[in-house]
Amino acid sequence: MAFCAHCGRELPAGAIFCPSCGTAVTPQRAETEFDRLTKDSGTQEYWLRRVFAFVIDLLVVSVVEFFIAAVVFFPIFLATGVLFPLASLGFFLNLLSPLSLLLSGFTALVLLTYFTLAELTYQKTFGKALLGLVVVTIDGTPLNIGRAFVRNVSKVYWLLLLLDLAAGFITPLPAGQKFSDHLVNTNVFSTSGREASTVGGGPKKSVSR
Repeated sequence: MAFCAHCGRELPAGAIFCPSCGTAVTPQRAETEFDRLTKDSGTQEYWLRRVFAFVIDLLVVSVVEFFIAAVVFFPIFLATGVLFPLASLGFFLNLLSPLSLLLSGFTALVLLTYFTLAELTYQKTFGKALLGLVVVTIDGTPLNIGRAFVRNVSKVYWLLLLLDLAAGFITPLPAGQKFSDHLVNTNVFSTSGREASTVGGGPKKSVSR
């Protein structure tokens, strides 16, 4: 439902000029997630929960990664005389050393594996489960490994994740979608019992457990 900006009369669908005062109708800009975030408390609470869930998942991955790295990389560190690449005096040089690049790649692999397999198996990660969030497909089809991989691949590096979020926030997409979610037709919904609903009172979808 649209109204004339000059006289306030309700405009018929597809109107180019107001039938009452003749003022040209200015097409309304499609609402983006950034628009919703600036004015809707439900959207703000939803994204706050997603941020907390992500932080929790990072802590979980960090603990797992530490124990794996201790077993896999500790012999390498001993052989090279460096216990941990970033702890040596050549801090900035070591950032680009083969050992540091190897460790960074290992971290990215663990992150991607954790998020992809957790969402593929349970439709949620540990953090999402604690914050009442679940990953679903918009069309109601099962979440497959390809979709889970694509929507999480940006999490391997903070800049990629930031770009993924920014693209989703400035593009007119359904509420809650990152740009990668848009590519594979998935979204993250708040859960309540056996129902998952979008923020802002959107449509509800059943979630299979």
